Amino acid sequence: MQTRATLGTADTVFFVGYSFPETDLHIVEVLRESWRTRAPSHLVVVNPGEVRSRYEAAFSAIFEGRAPRVTWLVGKEEHKFENFVYGELPQLLGA
Repeated sequence: MQTRATLGTADTVFFVGYSFPETDLHIVEVLRESWRTRAPSHLVVVNPGEVRSRYEAAFSAIFEGRAPRVTWLVGKEEHKFENFVYGELPQLLGA
């Protein structure tokens, strides 16, 4: 329950290194419930793999066509966790 409450108040949510497997239906339900009344204004997806289509399908199911702004940092070797932490993250946080 705490997860849903926390996600329901977040303005920006980062998905770092999570591949969003198509079989993970539980997380889709958790996110849908969390954001039923208040969605975040910004989502950031960081993963060196080709995961965008899986995220787009999940976001479509979760937000039913009203998805927030998404920053895509996917599909390239440079989008590894350590590069993100020392590169894009400080900029996204306004640091």
